[in-house]
Amino acid sequence: MMARWFSTLEHEVTHSIFAIISLNRVVGLHATGGAGGVMYYHGPSNWIITLSPYFVPTLSLFILLFLSLVKTSHLSILFFLLGFSLAYNFLTMWKSIHYLQSDLVQSGWLFVCMFLPTANVLMLLIILTALPNDGLNTENSLLYVWQDAMVFMEYYF
Repeated sequence: MMARWFSTLEHEVTHSIFAIISLNRVVGLHATGGAGGVMYYHGPSNWIITLSPYFVPTLSLFILLFLSLVKTSHLSILFFLLGFSLAYNFLTMWKSIHYLQSDLVQSGWLFVCMFLPTANVLMLLIILTALPNDGLNTENSLLYVWQDAMVFMEYYF
């Protein structure tokens, strides 16, 4: 029951973060272990607020931030925690995607089916290339993805 509550809390916190980024004022948040949760805000809604928990691994981003800021000899433990948090994110996201999920219904299933797979791959790419000491960086990796997409578009269109 505690794990379901934490998963719901993280989901609602992610909605909250994107509501704030969208210049809205969060006025309430409620999470339960069995009956779901809700986040209240003042301001206009948008699809990024609605869908953010389905492609933004909030816990993983906090671990990545900590990993990037802290100089430690225990990198393997932090890398393990990052991998665990990514697996946790995908598992909880997979369990929450169903035809009655209000966030997904509100956004429209056609858009959801087109957007979420791509957004999840890009987010994973961003996280993996942002790891310290790996020789790549997010900017170069996104540039490679963009170049590959342009070659694909030129070839097929």
